[in-house]
Amino acid sequence: MKIEEFQKIIKYKFKDKNKLINALTHPSFAKSEFELYEFLGDRILSLSIADYLFRTENNLKTMAVKHSNLVKAEMLNQIAEKWHIKKYLQHSINADLSKKILCDVTEAVIAAVYLDSDYKTANSFVLTHWKVFLQENHNEIDIKAKLQEFLQMKKMPLPIYEIISQTGKEHMPLCQVKLEIKDYGFTTAFGKSKSEASKQAAILMMEKLLQ
Repeated sequence: MKIEEFQKIIKYKFKDKNKLINALTHPSFAKSEFELYEFLGDRILSLSIADYLFRTENNLKTMAVKHSNLVKAEMLNQIAEKWHIKKYLQHSINADLSKKILCDVTEAVIAAVYLDSDYKTANSFVLTHWKVFLQENHNEIDIKAKLQEFLQMKKMPLPIYEIISQTGKEHMPLCQVKLEIKDYGFTTAFGKSKSEASKQAAILMMEKLLQ
């Protein structure tokens, strides 16, 4: 296993490399504490993101939606790809390296950093690698997809987006979008583009449905 190479990728140097080896050793390959690490890493990630949102947001329902987006499998898989985890993971030849497994390894690595240092360091590690996602603040695709998933789960009608108005000057446009769910009401929101207004309308609808 190329430990030194992986440490450069994740930008953290372990004092005890056995902790990293545990995180990168799948049970199919050899006995390890991998599953315990994954359990712990999942909680550390959740707390780090929750703490960040607590300090940067002031709306509980919006925080809940953002938190869900930031810790979901899609995000973890993007991190796993960035870290080239498949290359460094020790596993049996027949092991199924599903997206779920790669998510688990990513969380196990977070736990390894925490166990090798402390929560402050692990928290900083998470925020560094999630920085791009935190800046995006769950973009339009995420929130609209999240809303659609929620509606499908509840067997509710799918949302209909409609442009109500487009005003303002060319360099300062203002778009108003209406989002309607048949029999459940509607929300309207403004934005500098249809995309931005749709996103805001979806956030308002999620908040309304979660009341």
